[in-house]
Order: sequence, then C-alpha cells, then structure tokens
Amino acid sequence: MLSRFKSLLPGKSSSPSDASAASKREGDEHLKRDRLDDAVVCYRRAVSQNPSYVDALVGLGFALSAQKQFDEAAQCLQRALTIDPTIADAHYILGTNARDSNDDAGSIDHFARAIDVKPDFEYAYRDLFAALVRNREVAKAKEVLVRAVSRFPQSAEFQVHLGNVLSHEGDHDNAVACYEKALSIRPDFAESHKYLADVLAQTGKLEQAAGSYQKATWFDPALVDAHLGLGSVKQRQELLDEAIACYRRAVELEPEHASANLSLGNLLQGKGQLDEAVVCFRRAIATDPTLPAAHQYLGNALLDQGATKEAVACFEEVLRLDPANPVKHVIAALSGRDSERAPSEYVEQLFDQYAQRFDSHLVDVLKYSVPEKLAELLRPHSEPGAAKWSVLDLGCGTGLSGAAIAQYAKHLVGVDLSAKMLDKARERKLYHRLEQRDLLTMMQGEPESTFDLVFSADVFVYLGALDDLMGEAYRLLRPGGHLAFSVESLDALAGGAAISSDSHDYRLNVTGRYAHSMAYLSRMAAHNGFEVLGTTDTQSRLDKGVPVEAYLSLWRRPRGG
Repeated sequence: MLSRFKSLLPGKSSSPSDASAASKREGDEHLKRDRLDDAVVCYRRAVSQNPSYVDALVGLGFALSAQKQFDEAAQCLQRALTIDPTIADAHYILGTNARDSNDDAGSIDHFARAIDVKPDFEYAYRDLFAALVRNREVAKAKEVLVRAVSRFPQSAEFQVHLGNVLSHEGDHDNAVACYEKALSIRPDFAESHKYLADVLAQTGKLEQAAGSYQKATWFDPALVDAHLGLGSVKQRQELLDEAIACYRRAVELEPEHASANLSLGNLLQGKGQLDEAVVCFRRAIATDPTLPAAHQYLGNALLDQGATKEAVACFEEVLRLDPANPVKHVIAALSGRDSERAPSEYVEQLFDQYAQRFDSHLVDVLKYSVPEKLAELLRPHSEPGAAKWSVLDLGCGTGLSGAAIAQYAKHLVGVDLSAKMLDKARERKLYHRLEQRDLLTMMQGEPESTFDLVFSADVFVYLGALDDLMGEAYRLLRPGGHLAFSVESLDALAGGAAISSDSHDYRLNVTGRYAHSMAYLSRMAAHNGFEVLGTTDTQSRLDKGVPVEAYLSLWRRPRGG
C-alpha cells in the first residue's frame, strides 16, 4: 500500500512559508524511499510551522497510516478535509484505514466520497468495489463496476470484475463479452482466460472451455485453478487420463490444495489405484479436517481396500461434522443394522456423483445388462416396435432402461432422485416426461390406471420394504398392465436355501444395497393382487469381480382387476 500512498502525494499548496514547504518536500523524499519515521518528523515540522498546510497534513496522514497509527492519521486527514473538503486523496486513505480496521461502512463511505470529488480516481473504484463485495452489497458493487468500465474502458481488470458479477447472476452471454473485451486489451491476462473458461464450462461448451483453460495455463503455468478447471472439463469429456494429469499438476503446484487432492483421489480410486487415492484423501484431510467430503471419500477408498473398521471410523467422522449426512446408511450397512430403505439423500448423492461415468462403468466394467434382460421378458406380451404402451420407468437414471424399453413405448415417463442422472437421460431424447422426485411420492401423485407398464431395473435394491410401492404400482397399472423389475437375491446369499421366514424378507448388505427373498416377493404379489407371469434367476452385475445373483420378475394386473 505504501507505493500507492506515494503515487497519491498531493500537489496543492496552502501558500506555505518557505520553511514549511521545504520541510514538506523533505518529508516527500523520505516517504518515496520508505523512510517512514523520517517522513513523519518532517511532516510534523511542516504542520507546526503552518497548521493550515493541507499538503503537509495529508502527507503526515499518509505516513502515519503506513505505520498503522490509524487514529492520529485520521485526525490529520480530517483536519485537512475541514480546510479543503475536496481532497480526494484524504478520503481515499481514510477509506483504507477504515477497511484495515474492519469498518466496512466507513471504508465504503470514504471511497465513494473520493470518487465524487475525483471521478477518475481508479484506485478508489477498485477498493470501493471490493468493500461493497465484502459487505455483500452486490447490486451496488455492480453499479460501481459499470461506472468504472465506462470511465476506464481500457481497464482489463474492471472488465473481468464485471464479468464475474454477471456470471454470478447467470448472465453468461454478457459475462463472456466482458472477458473477451478484457482479453482484447490484455491477451496474456491468464485469470481472464480462466474465468472465460469457467463460464464456457458451465454452459456446456466443453471444447471451448478446454481451450481457454489451456491458454490460462500457458500464460500462468502456476495458476492452480486453471489446471483444476481443465481437469474437470477433461473428466466431463471422459478423457480420464488427461484429467488425472491436470489434477496431478494442480497438486504438484499446491500439495495442500484440498479440492485438487479430492479430484485426483476420486479418479485414481475409479481406476483402482487405491493406495495413491488414500494418500490424496489423507492430504485433503490434513489441509482441512472439517471437510466432510474428504473423510467420506477416504472411507470409500478404505472400504475398497477391505479396511472396513477404518472406513466406518471415517464415515462416523462425516456424521460428526455433518449430522444430516446420508452416509449413516453406509454405517448401518457395514455395522449389520437393517432398515426399511436407503435415505433419499443417500441415493441422490450417490448417483449425482456417479452420473458422469455411470453408463460406461456399469456396462463395460460391471457387465450390467438388466434392462435388456427385463425387456426380453416382455417380448411374449408385446411385439417389439409396436410402441403401444404407456410406460413408467422407475429410477430411470441415465436412461439405460429407457433405451431398452423404448421399442414398446408410445409414451415414456421417467422418475429419478438424481438431477445429474436425469440430465443424462434427457440427452437421449427418449422420454416424454422426466420427474426429479422420490419414487413413491411421484407415483402417489399420478392418476389411477395411467400406465400399461411399470419398469424398474436395479432400483428396488435401494429399498427394503416394498409394500407401499407395490400397492402403488398396481393402482397405476391399467387392467392387463405389467410390472417388470429386478432385485438382488437374498436366497442366493443364504447359500441357495429358500428363505421363508418373514423376518428375512430383505436384508441390507455391506454394499449399501438390499437383497430380497423369493418368499417376500411371492407374498407381495399375492397381497396386492398381481399375477406372477415369471421370475428368472440372473447375474445382475459384478461386484469387485464377483457376480451378483438377482431375480428378474414379471407380474401383471389381472384384466378383470
């Protein structure tokens, strides 16, 4: 700040005597050389020689402020303003004193007065904007920036600040225009490239965003947030090795950067590099022990390593930091406690995190084909391509099920808890309506006898008790309508022995998913009036390389029902 003081040294004079003017000039020289104590002595002498010498009072106020003697500095500057209220520099330094004393209202007032007196006071615009942002007066901050951009059209800095405000408001087009203007003024402005890339990424223009992030790293190779942003874009493009390289660079530049470590750790865990992922998560926790996500990600990685006890300790720490966190479902699963269903928050969080790589991981890695197998069960009951059914896809996810059953559907409705999964489903352009809601809540709001088919692939695995949902499915189906669904097999987990006891209708497994018994399914069908057309044993997926045994079931609401 001292260099700024020196650039603001006043040039007016109150007709000082030769002696006081000489003392003031001597003080100026000392101030320019950062010799504050000597400057104060000279300015005091000038003021004592001429108490109304405005320039000396302002110089003394500057020097005292640089020494953080704010009270005496304020007295000198106020005396100067009493003599001449139009001294913009005095208002400015009073504003900086107020800011440094955490008096936001005072700093805002003085910076604004400095601009009123001197409309081309560039420093005052910058500091007034910053003070208004700190005080959360965003609308006023934007007004100041608009004035600043008008006054200083060649300031790349003001263009960038205005772009940031517009971006925060969701006005992406005008934000982009501001960043592009800033770059036309300063093509090497790395942060402007980075902010432009942020907006492009938010609006789905991933190729352009990647290019802008790359330019930001060219002009400032140490700009960590640009490497992180580029990694995020590469991850969204499913260029995972490139994303990992970007995150690695961010961590190299700032090893204690929590977000960079979490991003890198997540991708490494997905590639099975668990030891290095654990290192990343532990580093993030060391940086910020209060970050629930870091403890949760570490718990997930430890669980993949088979360190169940340590994983549970991590999840319990998540709950301590965030008592409402749905990780309590995982703790219950790992601790052998049962429950009727996974919390909606747990399912939503799980699939929001999984949405970007859901299809490729599920199909290519886990060898998942349940939707196609369920659709094949329907073949004897409708001609493929007939497109004659109104279909409700429960837990539609990214639309894998929609793709499997679209051949039977004239009208396809999907419901899911995860907004990010629904975004993916929307891209398929198969659904006539998509709802982000809890399954049962959504079903309860639909008219009776609306659908010819209720389809649910690998969704009931997040529900234990199915009683209410089966009742709603029956209500929503037209007479003769079908319910096709899959569940994981509790009987297979029992070693192949059929389970008949009501106390073993379903079980929450350590995977966080539920398995159901055939006896429970048969009872649900009979209780709700369904005809069971068939149940098939299958392998629904691989779990750590081990096949998961499941049931595929097709039920029908009787035509007279």
